[in-house]
Amino acid sequence: MRPIEPCAASAILGYRVQRAPSDWLLTPESGELQRQLIDGWAQAAAAIAPQQIRTIDAWRERRLAHVAAGWSAITVGHEDIAAILGAEDFMM
Repeated sequence: MRPIEPCAASAILGYRVQRAPSDWLLTPESGELQRQLIDGWAQAAAAIAPQQIRTIDAWRERRLAHVAAGWSAITVGHEDIAAILGAEDFMM
């Protein structure tokens, strides 16, 4: 038995569900947030593939250098979901 997708489950319970892309853009001005994100990604990658640590560290250092130089922007894919109980028709 396959689990029901959250939006499908919400509709069964009487919710009207809308989904819309809402990517996050981290500009050069958000350098500290970019550094934290890059460090987190590198840590996660190292935990998954410790045999690739040299490649991961080289990528991390290169990306952090771009951040320090003000050359880096990161787009993080994101999706907003709204569920309204009993809503007949609404738009996001």
